[in-house]
Order: sequence, then C-alpha cells, then structure tokens
Amino acid sequence: LEYAAALGCRYVLSAGMDADEARMVDRYEQLAAAAAKLGLTVGMEFISWNPMRTLDDARRVRAKVAASNVGIIVDFLHFARTGGKPADLAEVPAGDFAYAQICDAEAALAPGCDLAVEARTHRHYPGEGVLPLIGIVEALPRTIAYTLEAPSACYRGQPLDIRMRAAAATARAFFQYAEG
Repeated sequence: LEYAAALGCRYVLSAGMDADEARMVDRYEQLAAAAAKLGLTVGMEFISWNPMRTLDDARRVRAKVAASNVGIIVDFLHFARTGGKPADLAEVPAGDFAYAQICDAEAALAPGCDLAVEARTHRHYPGEGVLPLIGIVEALPRTIAYTLEAPSACYRGQPLDIRMRAAAATARAFFQYAEG
C-alpha cells in the first residue's frame, strides 16, 4: 500500500477469493482501514471463478463492508461471462464503483479454454470481439475511470512499443466511437 501511495496510485485492486463471506468482509474492512490512511481506495473485483464471482456478489459484499473507501471494479470480461447485462449496472449507485477494466472477447470460450485461461491470455482490445461494450459504457457512470486489461496470446512476441501503440489506438478509437 505504501508503494502504491508513493507512486501516486488512487486504487488498490483486490479480488474476493475467500469462500467465507463474513471473513472476506472483515478482511476488506481491515484493508480499507489501512488504505484509507494512505488516501487509497480499495477496488473490489469480482472474478468469474472466485467465490465473489458476480456483480450481485460484489454488491452484497460491498454493502456489508463498513468503509467508505471501497468500490466495485467492473471487468468487462468477468461481467459478461457471469451473465451480466448493461441494465444490471444501471441499478448500481455511481458511488459504489471504483473503476472499470475494459477489454473485448469472443462470444464464447474457445474449445478447451476455461475462464481463467481466457482471462489471462485470450482477451481482445476494444472493438476486436463481440462483448456489448457500448451498452456497458453507457450504463456506467460518466465519471468512472477506465483501465485497459487485455492480455492476449495473439500479441505475444511483438515488441512492447508495438503492443502499447495498438492498445492505445484501439482504446482511443473505441471511446471516440462510443462518445460519437
């Protein structure tokens, strides 16, 4: 946490991996208290293969955490793979969000691929897949911050500067299109 604060970060990412929800809530409160001392917000990411796997799970846990510096991270892939629809996001108060992780993906998992492998190696840049990106963006608060999370085997082996330029160009083009 101290390194994150020293680097000027605003958020700390945490995923709900504990099957004991009461203990998870307690640990989030402890993490939030430590983060608050450094001016950080704890982002709670629901991940499709973890105990806190859906938006509803994250909303329930967040409601139980007695801390104001905790918010939900919406990862577009996990949101889509757990059956989330843009209308579900519109029901969440804006203050309950931390930020969003945008990516795109194919309509279904590749043969022989599980959710964890897809999340770690088969994501696409915005506009390269079929996720309902525009609907998700429109349902999220206009002020939410976005990060691009799109690890992809198809870019492996390319120089970092090429991958960074491609990521920036596709993300920029997507948001220009979404705002247009």
